[in-house]
Amino acid sequence: MLLFQIGGIGYMTFTSFILLSKKSDLTHWHQRILNAEFTMPKGFQTKDFLKSVIIFTFTIETLGALFLYIAFINAGVEHNFAIWSSIYHSVSAFCTAGFGLYNDSFEQFADNTPINSIISVLAICGSLGFIVVTDFWNKISGRTKRLTFTTKIILGAMTLLLITGTIMIYFFEPSVNQLSEHKLMASFFQAL
Repeated sequence: MLLFQIGGIGYMTFTSFILLSKKSDLTHWHQRILNAEFTMPKGFQTKDFLKSVIIFTFTIETLGALFLYIAFINAGVEHNFAIWSSIYHSVSAFCTAGFGLYNDSFEQFADNTPINSIISVLAICGSLGFIVVTDFWNKISGRTKRLTFTTKIILGAMTLLLITGTIMIYFFEPSVNQLSEHKLMASFFQAL
């Protein structure tokens, strides 16, 4: 868990932070490329980037663990294992590591909407990343009027991939066909 947590925060965050903090030392051409690659949400300070990413990561993972704990208890998981399972799966989902503690790879929860929803939200937040989630939050909360170009591209691509993946799995994956009642939810979960 520690290794995929380090990887989840990891090298991209540190590389991004270094590049963003060294902007002034780069040539004009390199600065333009960097500005296109890392479009920061309006009002966001580069110097606070790393701290904000770490706070964002642990806040989302903690909330995910709390909600997962409740969902696991309601699903009949034993109390002590539910604590560890909720923490582990919150970090695993947010870091999109794909590791689980259950031998059946969550098959026993295929019809459990709360667990599937929480894992899905964690995986989506983690894969979108701090800058995109912050920019999206600023837009829906009214702090900014529009999303950055980077956020639009990432949200559009992710939406397209999720919809396409869900449809492909729904129609062509034989194991999902066994879950007639929860086929759409299972297809979406697998597309993540």
